[in-house]
Formats: sequence, structure tokens, C-alpha cells
Amino acid sequence: MMGNREPYPPSGWPPPAVRVPPTRRHLAVGLLAVVVVVGSVVLIGRQILPSRVYWTQPDMARMTRDVSSLSRVLAVLEEGHVVAFRNQDWCRNISYEGGSFTTNTESTTCNLFDDTPASFTTQANADFALVEDALNESGVWVMDVRETDYDGSGRMTHAEFDLVGAAWEFSRWSYVYDRGGPIPQDMPNKEIYTRIDSNWYFHWGDWM
Repeated sequence: MMGNREPYPPSGWPPPAVRVPPTRRHLAVGLLAVVVVVGSVVLIGRQILPSRVYWTQPDMARMTRDVSSLSRVLAVLEEGHVVAFRNQDWCRNISYEGGSFTTNTESTTCNLFDDTPASFTTQANADFALVEDALNESGVWVMDVRETDYDGSGRMTHAEFDLVGAAWEFSRWSYVYDRGGPIPQDMPNKEIYTRIDSNWYFHWGDWM
């Protein structure tokens, strides 16, 4: 009879959701998805960024090898009394005893030295190549050389070698040659200095 029919929908409908615990298969699929995403980001980054790039901050063993190699580059810089050197796609320049030259005369962020640079000459290109080759042979991936200083005999006393780092938009990694000089004091979260040997230290600087 109509009076005995169950109401529609029946009471207690819909039934409470049943939580199904994740299985090993679910966890494996999720982990695989994370690995694929991370791998894709790294792959894309390696295609966009230069192949000769520091993907992570070098450890002490790498630092020691690098500054040993860069020590052999100092003689090339001293020979031309190089004040500044930069080797990037958008900005190549050199300032040395032969003059100051650049591929980018428009940008104020390219030529960070006092002299007004001219366009490269044949001789300037050849001298640039000498420094470029010395750095390449060192195996240290240097973007620019700056803040150089020399003593009265022409021997270098200070130079900073900025590295090609994957995180360059956020921080700067540099090897600093400071002959017999003291290591600067850290500024927490802004400037960190790591002693490598009596003449070299590593500098991490925050761009942000």
C-alpha cells in the first residue's frame, strides 16, 4: 500500500564516501609523475642555459681544483694588463693595455669599467681570444673578470672571476683572487665568503 512505501530517496542516501587507502601502485604512479616533471624542468633548463654552467654551488674539492687552474690564467691577464673581460652572448668586452672594446656600446650594464669602449678591432679580437682560450683551457666556467688590481711590477694582486651559474638571476658565485689578503666578513643571507687557500676565496652574493 502507498502508506508502507519507502520514501524516495531512502533515508541515509547517498551513503557516506568510503576512503580507499592509497595502494603501492598509486604511490608509485605519483612518484613517477614527480620524477617526470622534475626531469622535464631540468632537461628544458639544460637546453636553454649554456652547456658550460655550474648547476650547483661547487663543493670544496671543486673549488680547490678550479682556483688551481685559474692561477695559471693570471699570467695571461698580467701580460695584457687586463682590467676587465666579459664573455656573454649579449655582451663581449675587454679593457686592457691595448684599449677598451665591446660588442655592445648601448647597454649601461655591459661595460662596467671607466673607459668609453670602441668597437672591436682585429687586434682587439685576437687579444680577447687569448684570454678566452686561457679560461676555456682552465675548465672553469667564467662569465667575466672584474675588479682587477696590479702592483708596481705589473703582478696581479686582486681579481674577481664571476662564474656561469644556473642561479645567476638570484645569486652570484665568484672566485676571488686576493694575494695574501684577508677574507671579508660574512653578511648573513647577503654575502658569504669561503676560504679556499691563502690567496683565494669563494664569494656567494644574493642578488635579491
